[in-house]
Amino acid sequence: MMPTLHFITHPEVVIAPSVPVPDWPLSPEGIRRMVLALEKPWMSRLGAVFSSAERKATDAARLVADRFGLPPVIIAEPGENDRSATGYLPKAEFEATADLFFAHPERSVRGWE
Repeated sequence: MMPTLHFITHPEVVIAPSVPVPDWPLSPEGIRRMVLALEKPWMSRLGAVFSSAERKATDAARLVADRFGLPPVIIAEPGENDRSATGYLPKAEFEATADLFFAHPERSVRGWE
């Protein structure tokens, strides 16, 4: 049987404009949602947990890894798209910029890579 890869993105984070985006942790709601996800039957069949080095991703990965006794493997890349050119953006501006970024993957949008 071929192994199955599950990609789990992080849920809600603590948005802190004065903190670099890669350092944002999961919010209490994000943690609650991850804990609920741990009850999915397929989660108990995981054989490994990999994460980018971003705080929100490692927070989520550690919840999964701790629950199932797996060592989380933290990999510097891949991280999220590099948004350091703009830093924090208010929600509406972030959503509009993200829409453009994903609509045009072949070019940089506002310095995002």
